[in-house]
Parts: sequence; structure tokens; C-alpha cells
Amino acid sequence: HAAAELDERLRGARVLDAGLLPDERLALALKTRNGAVTLVADLFGSPPLVTLEDAELPIAAEPGFVRKLVTTLRGMTVTAVRSRRGDRVMKLEFGTRSRFGVGDAAELVLELVPRFGNAVLIKRDVIVAAVKEFTLAENSARAIVAGQRYVPPPPRPAAASQPEAGSEGSVLELFARMRAQRAGEREHRGAERRRQALIRRLNAREQKLRSEIAALAGKRREAQSRDTLRLEGERIFASLHELDESA
Repeated sequence: HAAAELDERLRGARVLDAGLLPDERLALALKTRNGAVTLVADLFGSPPLVTLEDAELPIAAEPGFVRKLVTTLRGMTVTAVRSRRGDRVMKLEFGTRSRFGVGDAAELVLELVPRFGNAVLIKRDVIVAAVKEFTLAENSARAIVAGQRYVPPPPRPAAASQPEAGSEGSVLELFARMRAQRAGEREHRGAERRRQALIRRLNAREQKLRSEIAALAGKRREAQSRDTLRLEGERIFASLHELDESA
């Protein structure tokens, strides 16, 4: 189970930073007992995935949710990673304690639901911020609005539960392979789009050159016509004295 594996690897890890990767995936930089690692959530992939990677967070302005994530979680440690059995809702629990013994806690819920992915930051069961907010007018089942109590999505059918690793390794390794395959497919699609764009540019350039050649040919014909008229005029002018003599 992915949550159990993440709990084992990340429990006690300290949050260093949060951000969005260039491909819009949500990333959380952590310092574990075995070194730095980045938890990456592809909320809007098909299917949504959570992976552990060596990705570096970009230095750039972040959207409001990420800024709130950074200010809330930076310096906290992971106290647990849980998920609903047979479902794709994962909860990362964080905690901290000051030198005066005052504690604080927060939760990051990753809703890895196909076509409806979301990440929700919660404190004391109240929504602090979310990647996607919506009201009951937009979703009659529940609302995700900052300041309101968090209500998780309804349980998914068993067929939509997280995949099991089986004999092929851990679920995280399975997710990593799926992520690598998706990245390869995206790169292939990107290369094909670039090839098609290049073909379109070449076709447009060819059409432009053909138009320029046709225009030059027309000008050449006009020039040749003017030369013919000029020669004819010179011939007539040269024969004018013959007309005078015959007169």
C-alpha cells in the first residue's frame, strides 16, 4: 500500500520547502533520516500519482495555495501518512513543537481521484487552502472552501482503488514506473507536435517561396514585353527615313 510505504520512509522527515514543478506537479521537499527527497503529487494525471523523486524545486513566484503550504508546513515534521482503505485519498499529517513545548499540527490531504484531483491543507479539521475550491452550488455532494470544515470525497468503488504491487515490487515503485512511462509518452507526443509544427512552417515557407517565384516570373514577363516594345519602337523609328524618301 502506497500510504504504508510512505509512512515508513517519511515519518519524522522535516519539511524544507514546497512548490510547483515546471510540469505543474505539486512537490514537497523533505529531509529524511536517509537524506533529502521530494514527494511529488501528480494530481491531474491519468491516473493521479504520488512518487518520491530527486526533483529540485524551481525558484519562482508560486500560486497562493503553494505559498500557504510553505508558510504552514515549513519546519514541521511528518508524523504519519494514512489513507482510506481501498481508496485514493491520502493524508499526510505534520506536527511541530516549540522550545516552550507549544505544539502545532496540520494535514495535507491528497485526493488522487481521476479527473477530480485536489490537494487540501487542513488545520483542526478546517480548510486552510486548496488547489481547487468549489461551493455546494458547483458540487452538491460537498464544498471545498477555505474556513469551512473539511469533508472528504465519497468512497470510490473497489474497481477504482489504488493498484497493488503484487510480485513486481512496492506500490511506490509501480507508481514510479507508471510515471516514467507517462513521461516517455509525453515526450513522444511533444516530439511529434514539434515535428508537425516544423512541417507546417516548412510548407508555409515553400508556399511563400513559390509565390515569390511566381511574382518574379510575372515581372520578368513584363520586362521582356517592355523590351520587345522598345525594340519594335526602335525599328520603326529607324525606318522613318525610308518613308520620307518614298514620299
